[in-house]
Amino acid sequence: MLQRRQLFIPVLLFFVLFSWLSPQASAADIDFGSVRVDVETNDAQDGYAPLKPVLLGDKLLVYWQDYSIPEDHLILMNPDGSFESLPAPAIGPRTNDQSDTIVYEGLSNGNILVYWYSGSSGKGFTDTYFKIINQSGTEVVEATKINSSPGELNRFTKFAELSNGNLAFVWATNGSNYALRKFQPDGNPVDAAQLSVTSLAGISGSQYTHDIAAQENGKYMIMISYYNPNYVGMIFNNDSSTPIQVNGQNSFVISNRGENGNEVQWLKALPDGRFLAIYQKKTGADTSSRSAALQIYNSDGTTYKEETLIRNLNSWGGISEPILLPEGGFLLGTSYLDYNTEPDTYHSYFEIFDDTGAYQGDVSSSLPALNDEYGTSIPFLDVDGKLSALINDKEAGRSTYDVWLLRHSLAAAYQVTFEDWDGTELKTETVNRGEAATAPQAPLRAGYTFTGWDKEFTNVTGALTVTAQYEANQYTVNFNSNGGSPVAPISADFGSKIAAPAEPTLEGSTFDGWYKDSGLTQAWNFAADTVPLDGITLYAKWKISVYQVTFEDWDGTELKTETVNRGEAATAPQAPSRAGYTFTGWDKEFTNVTGALTVTAQYEANQYTVNFNSTGGSPVAPISADFGSKIAAPAEPTL
Repeated sequence: MLQRRQLFIPVLLFFVLFSWLSPQASAADIDFGSVRVDVETNDAQDGYAPLKPVLLGDKLLVYWQDYSIPEDHLILMNPDGSFESLPAPAIGPRTNDQSDTIVYEGLSNGNILVYWYSGSSGKGFTDTYFKIINQSGTEVVEATKINSSPGELNRFTKFAELSNGNLAFVWATNGSNYALRKFQPDGNPVDAAQLSVTSLAGISGSQYTHDIAAQENGKYMIMISYYNPNYVGMIFNNDSSTPIQVNGQNSFVISNRGENGNEVQWLKALPDGRFLAIYQKKTGADTSSRSAALQIYNSDGTTYKEETLIRNLNSWGGISEPILLPEGGFLLGTSYLDYNTEPDTYHSYFEIFDDTGAYQGDVSSSLPALNDEYGTSIPFLDVDGKLSALINDKEAGRSTYDVWLLRHSLAAAYQVTFEDWDGTELKTETVNRGEAATAPQAPLRAGYTFTGWDKEFTNVTGALTVTAQYEANQYTVNFNSNGGSPVAPISADFGSKIAAPAEPTLEGSTFDGWYKDSGLTQAWNFAADTVPLDGITLYAKWKISVYQVTFEDWDGTELKTETVNRGEAATAPQAPSRAGYTFTGWDKEFTNVTGALTVTAQYEANQYTVNFNSTGGSPVAPISADFGSKIAAPAEPTL
């Protein structure tokens, strides 16, 4: 059992300050809702609500204590606004005076994680444990010890659910060490033994403050402080037991806080894989220079936004846990008491920053007003994605505290957003659970026909994003062969690619591709071009066939070679000469070339006379014969 107001200082101090102390001028307003839902309904009970409600899908878990008995209570708020009591889970082993710190967290599967530790020594309990219960209060994972080594005092446990569903715990094991251990959702350990975060970081000394945050990209970050005095960061992959390297090191310095002790730090996972670190540091020589600062890191450990001082907190100030907003950005509370100039006046700020860490405005005046000095107002994100508040305050004429919620509606209401195919918001409306959303007018998209929405929205049971669905229109791609053989048209979806058809043919020409214009200046690329709106006609480009014509002499000697367009004439070389012969022309025509051609020179042998000198014998008549030919012997002469 937590003692009355035990968590007031470490957890709720700064939400308290936001609620009843001096609010600053507001640059904007936040609506926490005006519907009151009583959690504690018995006037005899003295309610104490130390923790923000836990989201469980479309349900809300509220933990509170009746200090008059004392007794723990778990209330499960249903989507219709009704609620039911869950049996408080058995906590054990535990301290001998039941002074354990008990924390409840919602898991992505709808179950409830409960973990606990002793904040002080000498209570007969030095370990830290967890168990998991379902929404009926039934135990699904029994009490499981987180630490595998004894340690002097395992305490100040922090938790993050990793993107793979595993549970990661970080805690202080003694005065100088931190540890890390991961478990599966069924309670079985991922790490056989706890890992020494201090050793992995290569540091020594502890200040008991640390935090952990997990991204959807498979990485998580741990932030610790120690006697250096530095805040140090380490980033892990979900399945790794060692951090990723940042500048060749396991860890990186976030900031020097300027003093030992008095550290405050929060770590949150922002969109796009970034981590938000918010912390307190001393910027000057004395404690009056303590200030709130922030930095933002990428998931590889590089700095996205350099250190930015938010404000001076003087010697006595604090920083609340940031609240991430569903529309982006975060809410941050800071407060301080300046004993030197205004010892009786607390200053509190509740401000909005965007995801880049840029200041957007002060909304302090939006916080619900409280009656009692020690009343508390804890803002939280409700199941409808809007900000609600858990109020723990005294009412007029009562000496005990009540617990109630301020919400936007008794029954859960959800935001339904209609988006176009590219994420453009078409309409957003808030719809009560079980009711129907009203779709906007059917959107238009060039080249497509609207076919409806991707999901039903007639019975809304949670926040919903509905996306327009389309079917691509079909258009025709025609082919103009420019005198070649016909090519059939192709019908295809808008924006799709088409396969190249069989190439057309044209006698005497070679096909040279398809073009988007009749002037044949813009080639169509079948690997990249897509069917345009209303289709297209493509035009064939042709190259006239060319052939090689070779002129050769009678013995194969090349006389000339030239390239000739189909249907045109080749040009003969100068008439060749051949001893003993007369050139008579070429062996074939070449005035209308229709293919590769070899043209050979033609000759006629010259005739020469063979005379016979009988040397006094009877005369022999001369013989005329072709050059190079043989002759028959004449009749022999007589003498």
